[in-house]
Amino acid sequence: YPSNPTPRSEIDVARVNASGTIQWQVVAGSDIDMMADPGVSAFSTCVDEQGGLLIGWYAFPHLQLAKIRAQRISGSGTLSWGSGGIDVDVTLGQPTVVADGSGGAYLVCDAAFGDVWAQHLDASGNETWATSGKMIFNHASTLSAVSATGCKGPNGGLYVAAGIEDLFIQWVDSGGSFHFGPTGLQLTSNPGWQTGPRLCSDGAGGVLVAYTDYWYATVSDPKAYELSVARVSPEGGVLWHEVGAWMGIYDETRMPTNCNIVPDGAGGLFLAWTESSYGGGRNDLLAMGIAGDGGLPTADMDLMLPDAVHPGDAVTVEIVGHYLDAT
Repeated sequence: YPSNPTPRSEIDVARVNASGTIQWQVVAGSDIDMMADPGVSAFSTCVDEQGGLLIGWYAFPHLQLAKIRAQRISGSGTLSWGSGGIDVDVTLGQPTVVADGSGGAYLVCDAAFGDVWAQHLDASGNETWATSGKMIFNHASTLSAVSATGCKGPNGGLYVAAGIEDLFIQWVDSGGSFHFGPTGLQLTSNPGWQTGPRLCSDGAGGVLVAYTDYWYATVSDPKAYELSVARVSPEGGVLWHEVGAWMGIYDETRMPTNCNIVPDGAGGLFLAWTESSYGGGRNDLLAMGIAGDGGLPTADMDLMLPDAVHPGDAVTVEIVGHYLDAT
């Protein structure tokens, strides 16, 4: 979590056991003497699959140029990559950190106007790819901000997805070689634009992707939102593609945003998102499950009214279908 002890900012990390007891706390992203990161910006975390944690962040050091930094913390709270983290030589952009399965990390950065870059660090924090990282996508785009993300691929590699008007996916191995061709797999070619991808493994070497689809919208018409989901094999085949798995336009007032996904352990996924009223109003939290063969849940909804987040709030959570447990 970010912390702001004057005169600097930092990223702090704590480990809490199953009983709620704090086992340790460390400063991962700054140092009192060095004042390494007085302006910590966007950051990303993931487990290192060795019992520890990986962190990547976009930093604005005092009186210095912006940079990407990274840190690895062991399960016992040891800072593996220096007291203030390490500088990562990769083209700047909001970072996503992905474990390579061997204690190392990938840093995926979404730059502007169609560029997406990545860098690989081994378990000791050494860069294994070229200076400035490796350009994953270079598709010309009119969008000033490109949304990109990543997840672990086969054999310690990396899947990357980017919303660059259309949606592209690439599989990069640890040596930096592309497996979905030089420009990646183009998943969409719809009018409008597809963005905000989320990735997770399908458990069989492939990847599941969810994204926000504006496929017949324009930038000036934000009411045509929907969520779409696809499954891609490690060979680059699209096994299924549910365009409009959930529509946000049925009454032109509800907008699905901020989706997230996790695998269900059987080739499918659980999808959750917030849905806000166009022009303001209430925000709802929804979820649905999609089977490994792309099958959508039944159309009925279950409605729950949980405790309010704040006194006086009326919060609605809708569970779509029957994917509340393994049965």
